[in-house]
Amino acid sequence: MKPPEHKISLAEWIRLAQLRLHHAEVESPRESALLLAEHALALTRSRILADPGHPLSSHDLAILEELLERRLRHEPVAYILGRKGFRDHIFTVSSKVLIPRPETEELIDLISSYQLGPKSILDAGTGTGCLAICLSGMFPAAQVCGCDFSSEALQCARNNDPDRRVHWVESDWLACFRPSVFDLIVSNPPYLTRQEILQTDPQVRNYEPVLALDGGADGCEAFRRLIPQASKALAPGGILFLEGSPTVALSVLKLLSDWDFHSIEMHRDLSGKERFFTGRK
Repeated sequence: MKPPEHKISLAEWIRLAQLRLHHAEVESPRESALLLAEHALALTRSRILADPGHPLSSHDLAILEELLERRLRHEPVAYILGRKGFRDHIFTVSSKVLIPRPETEELIDLISSYQLGPKSILDAGTGTGCLAICLSGMFPAAQVCGCDFSSEALQCARNNDPDRRVHWVESDWLACFRPSVFDLIVSNPPYLTRQEILQTDPQVRNYEPVLALDGGADGCEAFRRLIPQASKALAPGGILFLEGSPTVALSVLKLLSDWDFHSIEMHRDLSGKERFFTGRK
């Protein structure tokens, strides 16, 4: 008689997956294993934790192992799952767009703190559309536009906007917009130096689109194009919000001054790093 087949439990698979991910030096091994299990088995986190003995079928294991192999190669969890949470939204993501970051959520909080009432808003280099879509909820009376030079990124943004609250435009930064048309412009442009890209985690440098990361030799190539164009596209009294890094901070502040912005400010993120830059026209 053939001995009964031993079925591995979900808790055991998570433990073993965590060990393999740890040995492969993958970021957040336990959280990665839990997210893969939630996705593969369509279970909530509370269900997984409440039923650790949940038996896995051979079909379950095949799906889990396929996802785990991708994560062991340092592919970002967001790309494996095809989605990423950002504030109170779940955004579709693909390898054609930068994965939304927690720091960019802080940019939304910064904009909110200014107590503005813009009638027209532009998110330049929109990617997933996360900033534009969140701002359309924050300012429901405003006309919100998101632009990107990548048609694939714009398709991702459109997929994230089923209610069509945002007008999506294919444009090389602000090249296609008329002067003095926006009250608020926001952008999270590429700002890593090429040396910094080489030092990022493998899940960033090997998977995320380099054009969304690469700010050139000094990290400022995008700012040198974006800030002059924003200076022209902002209406009098309009305000520009930018995300950057400590590496580019001084150069961005100088560019804002050179292009006649006033009330220029630098804002630190929650970790104390120079992260956000604002200026008014």
